Amino acid sequence: MEDKKQPFMFFPSIQSRIWAGIFSFTGIMIVVFWVAINEPARMQEFTDRSEGRSIENGATIFESTCATCHGMQGYGSGRAPALNNPQLFGYDFFEEIDAEIAAIEDEKKEVIEAAGGDEEEVETPLLDLRLEKAETERLRLHDQLRYDYSGVVADLEAELAEVDALIVEASYEEPERLSIDVETFNTQLEELNSELETLQALEELSEADEDRIAEIEAELEPLQSLVDLNEQRGTLVRRIQTLQPLVDAQNAVDAAYAEKIAQLEGMIEAEDATTDTQQLEGVELTISDEAGNRNMIFNELVTNNLIVPFQPDRLGRIEEVAWAGGLHDFVFTTIVGGRPTSASYWPEPMPAWSQTAGGPLRDDQIEGVTSYILNWDREFTIEDIRNVQKFAVVPLASGADTTAGADVDVDEAFLENAGTDVNEIVATIGEIEGDPQLGLSIFTNPAIGCSNCHMVGSELIAPDPTGLAIRAQEHADENPELDTAEHYIVQSIVNPGAFVVEGFQNVMPPDFSERLTYFDMANLVAYLMSFDAE
Repeated sequence: MEDKKQPFMFFPSIQSRIWAGIFSFTGIMIVVFWVAINEPARMQEFTDRSEGRSIENGATIFESTCATCHGMQGYGSGRAPALNNPQLFGYDFFEEIDAEIAAIEDEKKEVIEAAGGDEEEVETPLLDLRLEKAETERLRLHDQLRYDYSGVVADLEAELAEVDALIVEASYEEPERLSIDVETFNTQLEELNSELETLQALEELSEADEDRIAEIEAELEPLQSLVDLNEQRGTLVRRIQTLQPLVDAQNAVDAAYAEKIAQLEGMIEAEDATTDTQQLEGVELTISDEAGNRNMIFNELVTNNLIVPFQPDRLGRIEEVAWAGGLHDFVFTTIVGGRPTSASYWPEPMPAWSQTAGGPLRDDQIEGVTSYILNWDREFTIEDIRNVQKFAVVPLASGADTTAGADVDVDEAFLENAGTDVNEIVATIGEIEGDPQLGLSIFTNPAIGCSNCHMVGSELIAPDPTGLAIRAQEHADENPELDTAEHYIVQSIVNPGAFVVEGFQNVMPPDFSERLTYFDMANLVAYLMSFDAE
């Protein structure tokens, strides 16, 4: 029998055995420590890979099932809203500037409290200047987000330059001349195509016929290419010409904002709140004038569906619909159960996609689509906003959408245009119980445009609606032609030139009588009457 050494015989002495134990224990602890340190990273890598696969699978499913309505890149369409947009994710463009405003207000409050707490008696001129500067910067950012289409025009001009280069390459020294010759080209195309059809219809083709067919096809290609290039060019030129007035108007407003901010900075640096106050008033008047002109251009483009307006101060989607959970659950459950009520404000309802609700997708597939959508969360830019084809509407309790004359259960007579007879409108809307929530949807509807000018907390363009009900009643008391505050409000909507508030110009559109129904007027007046405090 072979004599086998016992393991401890490799370490014959007690001392060697102790050292072996120490080294073994130390080695084990090093391994355990190394695993403990690297385990989170390893698990994170595993999680990232898993999420990456989920996003990839979700992208494939989104392309095949969701993109038809929501757009290939998630920017929406006429059939469904954008998902790849800041409003869904509640992205706050104003977070930094709002924090600055809040800090200045807190500082001002501390100064007033330290001086006895009487806001009317304690003067804080430099803090007031800093606050006005910050608020002006916020208004400037708001207007850039809403009205700045210079980036869109720049992209269109770059695309036009590429098309022009192709036209020049086709032996046209002046691309503008191509449109003159296209009518001739179209005639030639018709003749060549007709000849080609005649030859191709022959039962037997001679060698000469085949040669002619080849000649025609060779002639068709460059002619068709030039016609297509001209069509592209015409579309781009028309789009640029449509947007350029808005770009020019917004540039004028932005320049006035920049001038005001520069003046405020100079006054702050000089620590003199009285310096250049006349110039400051002048630039504020310029902002008001230029903004009024810009807003008329903007409203016309919106009304004609030539641009998709963005509301920078709009709440994030889950806040807007009062969703109690997180964004992941909101997206996931929406996909699971669909949105049957969306037929009230979209061409068709969103179907349920989960197998548990009769749809085709498993939960893991829905999770993949959700991950893909949430992967769009980022720091959004103006360019991202302009890519959106359709923003979500606010689903109201009545099922109505945010447009005027919404399809709701109401007498058809009340859905007729209100007209301009103030007394008749007041009498008619008195028969309707106005809904302030529906009125809010009209007031903030970009196609109507009220909130474009009448901004809470600002009077740069038009009167602040805060305290409107009180001011309306005071004006009605002073004017024998107006019986109530409602009379004044209705008159201001359908005949804005009848009374212009001091310090403002008559730039309000005069056609609301043709755009609003009695039902709209009842709801809008109910909302405006809710502004009953200064």
